[in-house]
Amino acid sequence: MRNDDNLPQGVSAATFPDTVYNVPGLFQFSPLICRYLDYAERKFSFRIPIKYLYGAPPVKWNGGRLLLHQTAPALPAIEDELRNIASRGIIPLVTFSNVLISESDLKDPFCNEILRILDEVSGGVILSSDVLLRYIRGRYPGIPIHASVIMCAAEQERTVAYYQELSSRFDHYVVHPDDIFDIGLLREIPCPNAELLINERCFRGCPIRREHYMSISREQISRTNGIAMDEKFLNHCMAIPEHKQLDSNCRNISLSIAETRQLLDLGFRTIKLQGRTDDLTVFFFDLMRYTLEPETAFPAMFPAFFCEIQDYLKRR
Repeated sequence: MRNDDNLPQGVSAATFPDTVYNVPGLFQFSPLICRYLDYAERKFSFRIPIKYLYGAPPVKWNGGRLLLHQTAPALPAIEDELRNIASRGIIPLVTFSNVLISESDLKDPFCNEILRILDEVSGGVILSSDVLLRYIRGRYPGIPIHASVIMCAAEQERTVAYYQELSSRFDHYVVHPDDIFDIGLLREIPCPNAELLINERCFRGCPIRREHYMSISREQISRTNGIAMDEKFLNHCMAIPEHKQLDSNCRNISLSIAETRQLLDLGFRTIKLQGRTDDLTVFFFDLMRYTLEPETAFPAMFPAFFCEIQDYLKRR
C-alpha cells in the first residue's frame, strides 16, 4: 500500500551514499552532465557526487576513446570547458593516455597549452605513458595524475605488489576490470586512491584489449599528423559494438548494484564509469542507475530526463 507520495530526499536518493564518481563527458556532452546534476539536486535535494569529469579533444596525447569524425576545438573553447567544469567543483581530467608518446611528442604546443590551463584550474590528467609521467611531474608537480586503465592492460601478473607499486607512483589508479571479480586480490590492494571501473561492456579476459588500446593510440597520432588512419579494429572485437552480444549468453563486465556494493564494502570509494562512445541514452541509463536509489529515484528520473537527452541531441 502506498504510504508516501514524495520522492526520497538527500542521501536517501543515492545508490551509494559514501561514494564519489569519475565519469566521462568532458569535451563531448558536459552541458548535459551539468543539467543532470542540477535537475537531480532540485528533485531530490541531493548533489550527485561526481568528483571528476574526464575526456580529451582529438589531440596528439589523447589515447582514450577516439572520435574519428571530430576535430579539435580551438584553445579558447577548451579553456572555457575546463574552467566551467572546475567552477562547479568538479575536477576536469584530460585523458592524455596515448601509449606511444615519444620524447619528440612532448614538444606538441597544443597539448602543452592544455597542461598550462589544467595547472591554473586545478585539473588533472589520465596517463599511460612513463615518458609523459616524467615530463608532467617535472614541469607541473601540482597536477594530479591518474593511471589509465591502459596501464594495466599489458600487465600479465597483476599481483598485490603490482598494484601497490602503481598506487605509489600515481595519485590515483584504475583496477583492471577483470580483477574486480577477484575479492581476495581486492582485499589486499590499496583502497584510498583506487578507482573501480564497473560498467565495462567488454567480455572478461578479452584477449585483444591491449591491441585495441595500441590501435587507438596509432590512429590518434596519425590524425594529428594529418593522416586520416582508421584501423577498423572493432571489426575484430567479439563484444563491441554491443549488438554483437545479442546472440551470446556470456555476460560482460558491467556490474549489478549488489556486486558493486560488495566491492564498496571492502573500502573502495571511487567508482569510474566508461561511456564516451555510447549512445547518450545508454550512458545516462548507467549513470543514473549507479548514482540514484534504484527502487524509486532512478525510475522517477530516467524517463523524465530522457526528454532532456532528446532535446540536447536535436540542438547539438
